[in-house]
Amino acid sequence: MLPWIIIVLISAQVIPGGPGNPPRPHRRGQGPSPDPWAGGAIGPRLPLNYAIIVEYLRGSGIWFFYLPDHRRGVDFYADSDPSPSCSGPCHALLLGLSPGTPLSHPREFIRRRGRGPVGPVHPAAVGLLRKTQEGQDTGPHRPGQGQQLQHSGSSLPYAYAKQGGRAVTRTFAKTAALGLSLAVLLTLGAALASAQEYVGYTYNPMGFSLQVPKHWLPPERKGTGTLVFSGPKGSEQYQTTISVQLVRPPAGSSLQKEVQAVEQQWRSAPQYQLLSKQTGTLAGQRGVRLLAQYQMPGTTQIYKQEQFIIDRAPYFFWLGYTAPLPLFDKHQAAMVKAVNTLKFVPFPVATASPPPAQTQTAPPPMSQATLPPPASPPPAAPQPRIYDIQPCRAVTKAGPQGVSQVFPADVGTIYVWFRFRGLPAGTTLRSEWFLVQGGNPQKVAEASTNILDPAIAWGQFHINIKQGLKFPVGEYRVDIYAGQVKEASVSFRVQ
Repeated sequence: MLPWIIIVLISAQVIPGGPGNPPRPHRRGQGPSPDPWAGGAIGPRLPLNYAIIVEYLRGSGIWFFYLPDHRRGVDFYADSDPSPSCSGPCHALLLGLSPGTPLSHPREFIRRRGRGPVGPVHPAAVGLLRKTQEGQDTGPHRPGQGQQLQHSGSSLPYAYAKQGGRAVTRTFAKTAALGLSLAVLLTLGAALASAQEYVGYTYNPMGFSLQVPKHWLPPERKGTGTLVFSGPKGSEQYQTTISVQLVRPPAGSSLQKEVQAVEQQWRSAPQYQLLSKQTGTLAGQRGVRLLAQYQMPGTTQIYKQEQFIIDRAPYFFWLGYTAPLPLFDKHQAAMVKAVNTLKFVPFPVATASPPPAQTQTAPPPMSQATLPPPASPPPAAPQPRIYDIQPCRAVTKAGPQGVSQVFPADVGTIYVWFRFRGLPAGTTLRSEWFLVQGGNPQKVAEASTNILDPAIAWGQFHINIKQGLKFPVGEYRVDIYAGQVKEASVSFRVQ
């Protein structure tokens, strides 16, 4: 997660583990070593199930691997301090990988201590990898050879290769990469395969410069604080846009509130899904990256949007890429280039500040159309803190899957997915599961967990039955509490 709550109930027993709740050290005699990132409580703000940061010290043959310390709630680490073995700045990438993948090159794992720019690195989560032999630096690695990374006694094998002085994984093209910033390359193919020429564009009134495809149209100005770039008319790139906005926040606003505002507006779109949410920096400024998809109101077309929200006090700087779902990956190289070349430049000296920016608190999902704002609740009926509860068969980073009110007795696992808001860190969430037969509810399970990061706005509980057994037939009710207050309930049937 990722950003969700996972509570596994087997005879009312809570089994922790996974992102946001690292496993306990595995000891001999306890059976097979568990997958240390499976399951989990409230997950970190990473978009990947498996993540590791690699830093290659140029000219030294040394690679640093940083496992994210989820217990501290830190998004990512990177040691950017100069090193005698670095000829210039060191490179760092966040790599998404799957357990069970063998190392591309034999390495030796040695633990070391270290600190990152966003907080202390847990000593057990930092490793130094060195070449076991010179000359083994190239070529594929055959399964069963070489070393595997070890963490808390559990095997964590990863694959990587060296390309152009940077650490790159085979799965890089399918996942994501983070350096010391939010400059995310979602598809290596889009970033490397594109041979189109780019041209720099600087707009001093909004204080930025970046590069866009040379053949794209000049930016369209929409008000004093919005520019929209798109491809030539008549081409499919015309349906893709890169928008830049300078937003004047209302009094008392914050980066977190701005992010919540855009998420709230997106929820009014049909088939809305928040696919990813990350925090970090872009062009040296603190920010958040969102990735979502939704159906454009009034059409049947599904759009996908990547939105960066950057704190450039006293303004917020928005950089977004939007395209129809079938075209998003195909033309994302333009956004990758824009993100990687973005620089903030001084505002004109004559004004000492940019011209009045637009005052909207959340940009529309599409620059060509604005979604209707969500309905405001009446003052006498405050918004529920736990809402949008959905029984389902599975939960992924995209949200609930197989939503239903009726499940077969042999389903194995039943999930209850929900959203929450206005709950501070440390709030205890509790679920109580009842089987209702003949009008009499009987409690069959209960579990609780604590909110670690209020920015993670959705979660789930689930209950499963032992293999080979079936759920009792009947009506089920799940009550969800925040602290001692019952916030919401949902019912479903097993038949």
